[in-house]
Amino acid sequence: MALGRDNLRTGMMKGFKIMMDHAHTDKKRNLEGILARNIDMIAATKDKIKELENDNECLANENEELRQFSLDGYQLGKNV
Repeated sequence: MALGRDNLRTGMMKGFKIMMDHAHTDKKRNLEGILARNIDMIAATKDKIKELENDNECLANENEELRQFSLDGYQLGKNV
């Protein structure tokens, strides 16, 4: 009877350990998925920031050209 009880207890402990290992593996897999999604979102945000910075630089260059044309037009008008 004692041997049967010990075997039952050992079997239950092994089963519980296997169950906990699977739970830990599932939790780890879920957290890795969340981490991968967050990394993808950060990469997409960095790409969007880079695109906006490029647009801003282009607009600043166009603004400078227009300012120069305006100054040139003013100078021509003044000379005439």
